[in-house]
Amino acid sequence: MPNLSWNLVHLRWLLKLVDF
Repeated sequence: MPNLSWNLVHLRWLLKLVDF
């Protein structure tokens, strides 16, 4: 499921953004 992969990428991006 490509959707899951996209979600994972989004989550990682958010984490990186919040990780400062």
